[in-house]
Amino acid sequence: KPFSFGCPSIESVSNRFLNKNRPINDNTNILIEAYRMVRTNKLVQHYNESLPTCAISLGARRLQTLLQCRLQHILAMATIAESSKTT
Repeated sequence: KPFSFGCPSIESVSNRFLNKNRPINDNTNILIEAYRMVRTNKLVQHYNESLPTCAISLGARRLQTLLQCRLQHILAMATIAESSKTT
């Protein structure tokens, strides 16, 4: 049994299924495909433009974490050194 959600029409699906009246090549599919290609290209372009920014942000976050860890280590060492001087 042919199955359709309305695009293409049920008649078009049933005609194709029953091999009646080959569908005429309409421009609707061509327009839809062209729109998909344009949209896909825009999304790929946006992704490619955003990727370096994301990598820089990730690198900055890693650097910030590393610096915070080193600062905590230095402060801990200074606290230990200070406490050993007072005893």
